[in-house]
Amino acid sequence: MVAGFLLASPLRLTKLPALVDANAYQAPRTQEPSARSGYTAQSLVLLLNGLTFGSFCLAWAFDVALCAWGLSTAAPTPQLLQDLVDQTLTWTGVGYYACALSFAIFAYRASRNARALGVTLRHSAGATIFWFIVPFANLFMPYQVMKELWSASSRRHSSASYLVVWWLSYLVFRIAVSIISAIGEPDGQSWDDLAVRDLWIGIPAVISGALAFFLLYDIHRRQNAFAETLS
Repeated sequence: MVAGFLLASPLRLTKLPALVDANAYQAPRTQEPSARSGYTAQSLVLLLNGLTFGSFCLAWAFDVALCAWGLSTAAPTPQLLQDLVDQTLTWTGVGYYACALSFAIFAYRASRNARALGVTLRHSAGATIFWFIVPFANLFMPYQVMKELWSASSRRHSSASYLVVWWLSYLVFRIAVSIISAIGEPDGQSWDDLAVRDLWIGIPAVISGALAFFLLYDIHRRQNAFAETLS
């Protein structure tokens, strides 16, 4: 399904020679080599985001299954099960941050591409990355940057309510992780309590990851459609 998304709405910019070198991704059928490679690279980043999100979901689902099985029995939790849960939690974290990396790469390139399409943006391409790591400002500025990028990726004036849900679910996840990291794990806390806590934290992570992928695909689709109006 992800691959099908990537093949939809190809760009047609062969009539725009001034944009060929500057645009971050272009039509696969254009004769300009840099444009062809740029479009392919951007599509692969989107595909990478989908695949890393899928691996994150699989690891979290496996973690859910293991915890459900361990919590459903009154017998003491086998050490092997605890070790497996610890491993799946580790891979869940790796998958989530791999999603974040591909998200940052795509957003940066998409911001450059919007400018190549003639759009004026208040925030720079670098802002799609650094606002996520600036303390306090990262609670609201990334949402503003991505909202502007989404709006600027099309000539149609519309709104996307899912952007608010994406950002709120992301904040819930990040704040929960920060609180847990700050207080640490209390001595003597049972494995059952830790398992349930981690499962609950995974819910907003899955929601924000799914909506983040849809946001990237939506920007990709809208910029393709925008380019069609210029051809």
